[in-house]
Order: sequence, then C-alpha cells, then structure tokens
Amino acid sequence: MILEYSMPCSGLDIDERESLIPPPNLQKVTIRKYPGYLFPNWMETALNNLRVLHIVDVLSLPALGKLPAALEEFKFVELQSLAYIGREFLGLPEDIDSLGESNVVAFPRLKILVFSHLPNWQTWQDIEPGEEDAVLVLPCLQHLALFGCEEFFFLPHRMLRMSSSLQSVTIR
Repeated sequence: MILEYSMPCSGLDIDERESLIPPPNLQKVTIRKYPGYLFPNWMETALNNLRVLHIVDVLSLPALGKLPAALEEFKFVELQSLAYIGREFLGLPEDIDSLGESNVVAFPRLKILVFSHLPNWQTWQDIEPGEEDAVLVLPCLQHLALFGCEEFFFLPHRMLRMSSSLQSVTIR
C-alpha cells in the first residue's frame, strides 16, 4: 500500500507550510505549485519512508541530496524557471575537502529519475575531477529520462559513470 500526500500550498505563508507535517509513514509525496523558495524543514527530516517524490510546477528546488535514503523515484515536472541544477541537488558542499574523511552517498537507492518540461534548464553541474573517491552518486539509478528540456545539452558524465546500474537514458 502506498500512502500518498499532495501538499496544499497556495495561499499559505511559510509558518503555515511548515506546520503541514505529513504522517511519517508516507511513501509517496507530490508537491505541486509550491509558492516559496524555501521548502519546509520537515522535507529533510520527517519523510524517512519516502519512496516516490514528484515535484511539479514549483519556483525552486529544495536541498534534495538531504532527502531520505529510501527514495527510489524522483520526477521533476514543469519547472518553468529552473535553469541550473548545482551541487545542492546531491547535498554536496561547495568544497569537497570540508567533508574530511567521510564519504557522501547521494541518492543511494534512487532507480528512476525524470526531468519533464523544464524549458529553461541549461546546466546540471557535474562532480569535479578527483571527487570520485569521496562521493558516490546515484549508484542504483536504472532509468534516466529527459522530456521537453530544449535548452539542456550536456549530461553530467562523471556523475553518471558512477551509476553502474543504469539501463536506459531517454531524451526527447
């Protein structure tokens, strides 16, 4: 059984959105037309069983790399203003040396990643040369799809090279 939560956000201020903490056993969350640039703190802490996340028609992206490790499917749809996806997508600091001896595993169980109708998206920042020893990215990714991303031209090749489970890449 998949428990699903669609977040009702329009017309709410940040404190009201922060108070809409979903039940902890949710497996699927859809966030549609989120009006702010800062997502509620509970997205990083209260969704430990989250398997599926769909983000539809929002202004910005949260620090997604800090989402629960159980996440298996991630879809971004109709993000009109998104032009750049940086290191925050993976939850990486700007300076990888600040991690010290610890390694980072970004999206350890993610199998499906879809970007759909992002007409202004141009850049997906790759990891830097030499970071491969400190960072493991998308190790279980099986399917990557890009639909309606007319301005996007370059996949992050160092990052995707780590995805040893990758079975298909679809670009339309």
